[in-house]
Amino acid sequence: MIIDFHSHLAYAPIYPDRYLSDMFLELNENERSKLNRIIPILLRDKNGEVFLRQMDLAGIDKAVLLIIDGGVGLGEAKLSIGEIYEIHHSVLKNHPDRFIVFAGIDPRRGKIGYNLFRKGIETYNFKGLKLYPPMGYSMDHLELTPYYEYCQQNRLPVLLHTGPSQRNLRNELANPLFIRSIAEKYQNINFILAHAGFNLSNDLIKLIKSTKNIYIDIAGFQSKYKKFDQQMINDFAPLFTKELNKKVLFGNDWPLFNFIKPLYRNIEILDKINVAIDNKIENALENIMFNNAINILMTSPP
Repeated sequence: MIIDFHSHLAYAPIYPDRYLSDMFLELNENERSKLNRIIPILLRDKNGEVFLRQMDLAGIDKAVLLIIDGGVGLGEAKLSIGEIYEIHHSVLKNHPDRFIVFAGIDPRRGKIGYNLFRKGIETYNFKGLKLYPPMGYSMDHLELTPYYEYCQQNRLPVLLHTGPSQRNLRNELANPLFIRSIAEKYQNINFILAHAGFNLSNDLIKLIKSTKNIYIDIAGFQSKYKKFDQQMINDFAPLFTKELNKKVLFGNDWPLFNFIKPLYRNIEILDKINVAIDNKIENALENIMFNNAINILMTSPP
């Protein structure tokens, strides 16, 4: 069994144009121009059917779809945030056994945004909150208080983007260590630090070990590792140890980094890492791929 805890709907109109184009700032102007023409063709999986086929090939049973609200930070997408919620609700209704949705919102949308978030949970059956601090708000932003209190009361997980994002965003706000005081205050919330699993530091390891409700995912590791080698094995080894293993979640970050290689290649790489690592705990890979995710999801309301 496999649960992909970090994925997105591959549908261009739900993202601000700048969010998509700014991912490729390292390309020259001609390359970016070509890519901007191709993106709408690649990102037209409104119903999630392409993703489902990739999931089936990879043996992925369920995937968490994370809504990214970049409208305040980068300019609104072609669709309103309300319409974006409706599209995800439609995907969830059509495939309730395959998808889980986390309601993404920018807290600076005020009461309208908070009400939409609650509608996502209470009407659309979304199962968590997705935050993207580099869009321009801190993890302890005052307007996040009602969101945290709601998630605390209802035992909903909160997934936050941490680590680097596009160069034009506020990356200094995505330091995973900033979650400490919030996690200590809201101990009924399981906090998932996105992308932190392959950006470990000694301070982050200490934080994870000392705080019961902080998890990390490995989504986007394809951006750092271009091939399977000893460096990758060494970097991933701590995730297979007793101290950290039960705090690690698998994620593909679909569709990012997955335009060319099929999803099953990511599974194959993790299988190789698992074989190569000595002194791992029993069921280490199964914990990363499934057990840890199901433990988080089972603590949430049905």
